[in-house]
Amino acid sequence: MTTTTVPLRRGPTLGQLLPAEWIKFRSLRSTYWAAGLAILFTFLLSTGLILATTLVPEEVNADPRAVIIDQAGENPSVTTLAFGYMFAQYVVAVLGVLIVSAERGSGLLNMTLAAVPQRTPVYLAKLILSGATGFLLGLVSSLLSFFSVQPALAGLGLGADIADIRVIQVILGGSLYLGLIAILSTALGSLFRSTASGAGVVLSLLIFAPGLVVLIPGGIGGFLTQILPTTAGMMLYQPADAIGWPAVLTGLLILLGWAVISAVVAGVLFKRRDVT
Repeated sequence: MTTTTVPLRRGPTLGQLLPAEWIKFRSLRSTYWAAGLAILFTFLLSTGLILATTLVPEEVNADPRAVIIDQAGENPSVTTLAFGYMFAQYVVAVLGVLIVSAERGSGLLNMTLAAVPQRTPVYLAKLILSGATGFLLGLVSSLLSFFSVQPALAGLGLGADIADIRVIQVILGGSLYLGLIAILSTALGSLFRSTASGAGVVLSLLIFAPGLVVLIPGGIGGFLTQILPTTAGMMLYQPADAIGWPAVLTGLLILLGWAVISAVVAGVLFKRRDVT
């Protein structure tokens, strides 16, 4: 009697899933709205002070250079980028949640998982797509903001060189921050069945948690504030010559911890729980 061995069915690889996830992601109208808002927020908030100051008539503001230095320091090209990142993070966070929640809400996630025997590659593809999207949005909006203000700043003797290590650190640090926030948001968003629930939890962590934990007495609140993702991430887009490289690296490690731990815990639950 002969026996026939049926080979185990293998699903698509991670490399095959990434293009599929990208097609689904760019088919959402909300993707373009969120991406546009992230770039717009970063641009307006990063360049608003500089452009508004330089466009004011001389009879109103006789010394725009002094105003800019007073408000943004000697290197306004990079210090003003912080304002943009602080608001863009909220849009990127919602976008990160949408990467998984929009597909779940439409029922498309069930079809995806039916085609992939193991859920881990699907989950990893979403995390990679989320992180890459957040990073690229940060990079594009940062470069747009940086170059748009250089003519005005150069006329005031405050221009900066894109090859300056301080400029590179702030732009890459801010972009990396948005990428890690996107990964964190996608991981947390995968725990909930609706976009509203996932976005609510993520935005609460970013917006309300810093103001609430500081109220905890006994020095505990101050410690917890320092390890929140927003506080740690802020170190990435502050000029290293102002806060020191140890602070930048510490912030990076804390933020990486948030992203990795959230991704691992959410990934385990994503494999075990019903997605409907």
